[in-house]
Amino acid sequence: MAFRLAPTAASEGFRLEAHDSVGSTNALALEHARAGDSGKLWVVSKKQVSGRGRRGRAWATPEGNLAATLLLVPGGELRLAATLGFVAGLALADALDAVVPKGR
Repeated sequence: MAFRLAPTAASEGFRLEAHDSVGSTNALALEHARAGDSGKLWVVSKKQVSGRGRRGRAWATPEGNLAATLLLVPGGELRLAATLGFVAGLALADALDAVVPKGR
């Protein structure tokens, strides 16, 4: 399996860093961020051996699955970052209201 970006993603400036095996795609993306990477970077791997899940639990992704992290570096004010989850929740509620029949 070879990883590649969709043409639309590439034309929007997204980049791809593909690996056969990594410790953690999230840790690699964080290294890029700390080194000043501008973002729009997908870090993907066929196999992940030492990722972390919720509450610090081990997270492994055996070959045949997708391990992926998208590094985005927002340009907005840091104080507004906490509101993004709320906005995403409202957008999801609106989308579900549009497609789920009423009364369910």
